[in-house]
Amino acid sequence: MKVNTLVIMAIASIICAGCEKSLQPEKESEKLNVIKLRSAGKEIPNPSYNSDQCIPEGSEETLKSIRYVEPLPFYYMDYTANVDWEGLTFEPGTMDYKSASEVCYRRDALLYKNPVKSGGTHGTGGACSGFITFNPAGELLFCRNYDNHLDPLVVVFNKKVKSGEHKSVLMTDLALSQSYDRSKKEYEKDNCMLQPGTNLNVLLRQPAFGIDGMNDAGLCIATYQLPTFKDPENKEPDLLDGETPRPFPVKQNEEGKKQIQYYGMLHLILTKCATVDDVENFLKKYNYTTILLEYNFHWLVADANGKYATIEYWRNEETGKDELRIIGDQERTTSTSVSHEVMPYSYRCIENYYTNINAALTYPYDPWQNFYSNKARVTTMMQHYSLVMTEEEALRCLQYGNFEIEVPGVPTDWSCVYNTKQLTVLFNVHDDLSNVWSIDLKEDLN
Repeated sequence: MKVNTLVIMAIASIICAGCEKSLQPEKESEKLNVIKLRSAGKEIPNPSYNSDQCIPEGSEETLKSIRYVEPLPFYYMDYTANVDWEGLTFEPGTMDYKSASEVCYRRDALLYKNPVKSGGTHGTGGACSGFITFNPAGELLFCRNYDNHLDPLVVVFNKKVKSGEHKSVLMTDLALSQSYDRSKKEYEKDNCMLQPGTNLNVLLRQPAFGIDGMNDAGLCIATYQLPTFKDPENKEPDLLDGETPRPFPVKQNEEGKKQIQYYGMLHLILTKCATVDDVENFLKKYNYTTILLEYNFHWLVADANGKYATIEYWRNEETGKDELRIIGDQERTTSTSVSHEVMPYSYRCIENYYTNINAALTYPYDPWQNFYSNKARVTTMMQHYSLVMTEEEALRCLQYGNFEIEVPGVPTDWSCVYNTKQLTVLFNVHDDLSNVWSIDLKEDLN
């Protein structure tokens, strides 16, 4: 889909008359204090790591690159370790469905000489939101709030790729990546890496837990949690001692295809793909299976050509099989969408609901949105939405959907605005606009 700037601006002036005005409440005309992320990083004092226990070549250089950013702090790193992330995919028929801990073990076996089997867990939350808009130059802006109240943020600059692959920047949640092996408590504080003796080796896991990001081709992708699945009748055989049965609401079994799951998938997509069409073709090569305890996800994706879509897996009611769905403008606006009744321009937005309520009802799930919903927050945010925004306006717009509207005292983890043409990122942390951080992929990935 080619973007015609004149058409976009004409539509915006007609449909969104008055929207721009709503983007300028008191003090919003003030210029944001934008700081280059690379200029703000400080070395970890007395860093603690043991490169002898790490397998990939380049591990020590990766751990040495970790920097913290005040005042929170959060962190960034140059990932140059040579890791076979495709090793997290499984040959046809070999994926072990017993437990997410099996995949945790396989992931850590790529990174550490002494991986430890451990039970899989997951933090609560996930009420994220996002939208697509265009700036006055017709460049697509990919905008997202991440709400999982875990912390802290680790920005990963993925620099180690093969010929023909893409470098990328990934926003990752450190506490989330630790929660799957029950060691989250050590890493859940903003200043965790500044504590004496804290092991930096764990950060080698971060690319497997990309939450959102963009590559050097301008492809963007972001993960959003869907409602929690419940299936009390499910009786998985051969469970490990004390393990909870997993319902596997999405389980593809097309013959001859490798298995792929959430771990590392977003990172692989940014490494292998340049456009939305590439993403569709990439995912068609794999069987996708839900392995996390009761959790499933969908994704928003966009590219530098101005094309964008939502990625979901729905069950075909006739065949009973789970199928990949790439939902673009036309399908989304004509489908029975959960959000259409409450939110304008919903075909450019994403939240924690299937785009089609009929698809959602084919799975047994606990409708946690009834009591843990971001629908009100997204509605508030979209009242300030315009089809045309500058990057700074889009970042301000995201703040209207902050997590504290529903949970006082718990701010949004981070908000990002990606420019898919200019390959730039603006982001802020914890709803704080006093400091806004910038990334330029053309400079920062070299």
